[in-house]
Amino acid sequence: MKYIGTLEQLEAGLAVTVTASSGEGERAASTDFVVNVSIANTAPRFAEGTPTQVALTETQFAGSPPGGVNVGSPFQATDDENDEVTYSLTGRDPNKFQIGADGQLVYIGTEDDLKESLSVTVRASSGEGERLKTTDHVVTVTLGNTAPKFAEGTPTQLPISAQEISNTAIGSVTVGAPFQASDAESEEDNPVTYSVHGRDSDKFEIDPTSGQLKYTGNVDDLKDSLSVIITATSGTDDRVQTTSHTLTVVLDNDVVAVSQFSKPSFSKTRLDGAIPVNPEIVELVGSISAGSVIARVEATGSGAVNYSLRPTLAWAEFSKNPTVASILAERSNEEIATFRSQYENSHNLFSINDATGEITLNKDLNPETLPLLDLIELQVVVRGSNGVAATKAIVFPTKLGWISRPTQLNVGSDTKPGDSVGWVKAKSFENDDASLSYSMSSDGGLRDRL
Repeated sequence: MKYIGTLEQLEAGLAVTVTASSGEGERAASTDFVVNVSIANTAPRFAEGTPTQVALTETQFAGSPPGGVNVGSPFQATDDENDEVTYSLTGRDPNKFQIGADGQLVYIGTEDDLKESLSVTVRASSGEGERLKTTDHVVTVTLGNTAPKFAEGTPTQLPISAQEISNTAIGSVTVGAPFQASDAESEEDNPVTYSVHGRDSDKFEIDPTSGQLKYTGNVDDLKDSLSVIITATSGTDDRVQTTSHTLTVVLDNDVVAVSQFSKPSFSKTRLDGAIPVNPEIVELVGSISAGSVIARVEATGSGAVNYSLRPTLAWAEFSKNPTVASILAERSNEEIATFRSQYENSHNLFSINDATGEITLNKDLNPETLPLLDLIELQVVVRGSNGVAATKAIVFPTKLGWISRPTQLNVGSDTKPGDSVGWVKAKSFENDDASLSYSMSSDGGLRDRL
């Protein structure tokens, strides 16, 4: 069978009956078969690159007229017959959307609704009746996020004073004003946080909330300029957006000239009566009363010198210690905050006379007042009148302390075998009833005599 009519005649659809006959006369028989003939129709195809995910930003909500927010550009679909294509919505969340005859999808829900992503199916249809063909395209719509922008005039280079490094606790040297960045979304729903990266980031830490950058290195590290990248981040999961800002940190030129003068020097370690002078270790034992002088430091420098105390390591470095890290892994965030506070303020258990160098206990020392540390390590900072400083570390063991540990025994000529020539005594702060054992070694052969 061949069609011999025109295309226009076929547009409305035609029907033809095909009769099949066999036999003749009384044996003749036939069967009719109706064939409907129409123009074929292919299913619509969405344009190449039609998005499967669209993010709406807060800026779009603020600038959109009443009635909704356009979701991207109009959807476009065609079929091979150039039939008119119409659009409708189905899927999980069609009630939050509308679509126009031109394929423009419009979001009619609220901004809060988008905090959980929505899904809508755009259906393209062409043809009618038996010629109807459809194609579905699923779109996920989310609340978008714009990348943070650093405030105009954010510096690219900042100096640090050598005096400030010498006079300030490690990790507390602020570098300029807090960095500030913001994005188009509300701060309440989409806060910006800060972190440091890059070549010399191990010498810096930044408050993730305030953006205040702090230097944790020493003066020598700044002989060459340091580079650190401050990264501002907003959004979570698929909405994360970041912006980075590179900062060069240098030693203040005015201070570099001063620092060429000689540093103060410490005198030799010795005992002044019962007070250790310039010790590397001060053993805290028993119950010591507040106000007790436990050590003294002495140094000479350019003109008069003065003394101060600070923690040896910044928290960022101290917390990387494997032992400390394993302890922190078992603590809650609240306990970690307490632990950090106690560490950073451990030097407050002591005070130093800025003129004489005498180190004094500020609180009665007993197991309850000790920080949650195996030991306390502080730096004594000695600064000369030229502003140049030197430092000395002092360790204060706190768990196992000697009550008595003589450094010299005097044996008279009339001392007989079996006579007592001295004694040592130790205690454990972890367990007052701990059973301790003692042993002795000697490089001078005395072990056989004592």
